[in-house]
Amino acid sequence: MSNKNKMHQYNNQYRPTVLDLFNRPLCDIDFFGNERRAAQDNALTLSTDVLDKGDHYQLKTDMPGIKKEDIKVDFNDGVLTISAERKFEKNENGKDGFIMHERTEGTYSRSFKFEDVDPEGINAAFANGELDISLKKAAKSQGKQISIN
Repeated sequence: MSNKNKMHQYNNQYRPTVLDLFNRPLCDIDFFGNERRAAQDNALTLSTDVLDKGDHYQLKTDMPGIKKEDIKVDFNDGVLTISAERKFEKNENGKDGFIMHERTEGTYSRSFKFEDVDPEGINAAFANGELDISLKKAAKSQGKQISIN
């Protein structure tokens, strides 16, 4: 590593120097470990939008690189859980033309708590790397005047 390079490697982990604090935004520096691991951890999140559409909730989850058969959606005790696994074949350096292979693989999982969902009114569709889930809200019970005998 040249003296001009301000990155210092120790056991393949990046350790920022004081000069790095002035040369890079703070959000780019991983103070607690390997930057590559941090990037992989961020890649293994399921970015999800949750919308209240009045009579139902709608969840839209980005799942690039995931196959439909590798996705599982469960609803138990008011908790919706989305899980998936992304797998890649292992490639040796130079095999199949790869010089570098940075795609992540791993298991994804997110859970969302709903208190007013009808379990029979849940529908899911997957297209173009996006999981779209519709959760019908349970009918609200109407108040009732109780007569005293």
